[in-house]
Amino acid sequence: MLGHQGDDDVIHQAVSSPVFCVCGAVSPRLPSYHSDGGYDHLIRVWTKLSDGLNGKLLREIEGHDGFINSICFDEEGAKMFSADSNGIVIVWNSYIHPQVDTKRKRKGTGGYVYDWTLFKKIAIDELQGNVINSLSLHPNGRKLLVHVRNSVLCMLDLRSYTVMQRYLGASNFKEHIRSTLQRMRVLCYLRLRGWFCVCVEHRNR
Repeated sequence: MLGHQGDDDVIHQAVSSPVFCVCGAVSPRLPSYHSDGGYDHLIRVWTKLSDGLNGKLLREIEGHDGFINSICFDEEGAKMFSADSNGIVIVWNSYIHPQVDTKRKRKGTGGYVYDWTLFKKIAIDELQGNVINSLSLHPNGRKLLVHVRNSVLCMLDLRSYTVMQRYLGASNFKEHIRSTLQRMRVLCYLRLRGWFCVCVEHRNR
């Protein structure tokens, strides 16, 4: 669903994806743009800036060889990160430059220039062949928390594209566990027998 909340009401638009979607993320720069990924290895970019009730498909982006499990953006919306079932993380240029549509005399779906290209494919030996459950970007934009289904959490350095820290202790090979960053902690969401637990680990940096 693509949604917009106004002062008095909430308007939702549905997107009709041709495959089962596993993940999605909204562009921080333009909240009207949404990316999702699923089982057909494609990232789809949608906008709610359409005349109809449904969102409009803008782009289909290739690059992954496995189903896409996680998508996130940096704070500026200039970079998008995606991860798949083969243990590959891809960094994309996701610039969106608003321009005035001279025919409509207003900003619309035809009044934007898109430059969404592959920036870097991160293939680390210890991650390859393992399903990546989730990605979470550090607030400083230089680290990426990668939660792998082999029970390992890795912090990647986005300057050298290497593993700079590992978080060990969880034991899971089946459930789709996700992790995220919150200030100086790593939050790990676990589904155990129908219940959700939260594991918190304090970080030194």
